[in-house]
Amino acid sequence: MSKLIPVIEAHTRHFLRCTFIALVCVCITACSSTYKSSERVDISAATTLDISHVPVQMFDQNWQHVLYIQNNEKEHTLLAQLEINKQGTINLLLMTTQGLPILKLEKLNNQPSNVTKMILGVDLDPAYILADIALVHWPVLFLNEKISGAIIKQIATQRRVVKNNRSIITINYSDNKTVLNNSERHYQITFEKVN
Repeated sequence: MSKLIPVIEAHTRHFLRCTFIALVCVCITACSSTYKSSERVDISAATTLDISHVPVQMFDQNWQHVLYIQNNEKEHTLLAQLEINKQGTINLLLMTTQGLPILKLEKLNNQPSNVTKMILGVDLDPAYILADIALVHWPVLFLNEKISGAIIKQIATQRRVVKNNRSIITINYSDNKTVLNNSERHYQITFEKVN
């Protein structure tokens, strides 16, 4: 009988470990939500950007950036991984700086985005983030076909979204970072490349 006690204790520890792992998985799954995201994004009052299509020039590309987001005296730092495959499908993953996933967006070209939020209560709208990524990275000619209520102009290392002869969004490019400033929505995003 005394030889069975260590075996029973080992099985009990294994059972408890497996139960704990299963409970953690259930909690993580229960905390996530999936939904469809908007195709048209209000980037300012009476100005929308259609993000339903990806320009062919962006197919088969990927990047990683650190995003520094400043909004109403709040600051957030996120890691972003973006991939656009050869068919134009967008995969965007936003994570904490520790690598904990916050949200995942998958968007087939010409289809609504499927969004999975892994952490509920995080106040990030992936449609707006995707619109800002588009404003920063997509070609100006393509964007001007997809925007209503404004036009986009680029001179050298500065891109501007202009409405009623006034810049509402300014994007400044430099070697390792890009800064988007939305003066109507009162936020700024700095895209810093990760090597």
